[in-house]
Amino acid sequence: MEYSQLDDIDLFKKLEKAELHKMLETSPEWGMLKEASERIVENAIREFVLNTDADNLVKIINLQMTIRKYKFELFAEIDQIAQDGELAFNEAKYRGVL
Repeated sequence: MEYSQLDDIDLFKKLEKAELHKMLETSPEWGMLKEASERIVENAIREFVLNTDADNLVKIINLQMTIRKYKFELFAEIDQIAQDGELAFNEAKYRGVL
C-alpha cells in the first residue's frame, strides 16, 4: 500500500488502529533490544571490574554513562516518544484536525 496516497484522516486512523506501541513492546525485536542493552551493561561492568584501576576516573565515568544510557535512558526515551506521539494524536483529534 502506498501510504503517501492516503489522506491525513485515513493515515492517522490506520496508525491508531495498528496500536504500534503495543506491537513494539511485544515484538521479538523489542526483546532483542532489551537483551542487547542488558548485555552491553554486563560486559561494561565485567570489563571495568577486571581491567580498571580504582583511580581511573575516565573509566569510572564511561561505565556510569554506559549503565545510565542502556539501563535507564534508552527505554525511557522510547517511552517518551510514544507518549508524545499519542498526546499529539489525541490533541489533533480534539482540535478536529483528524
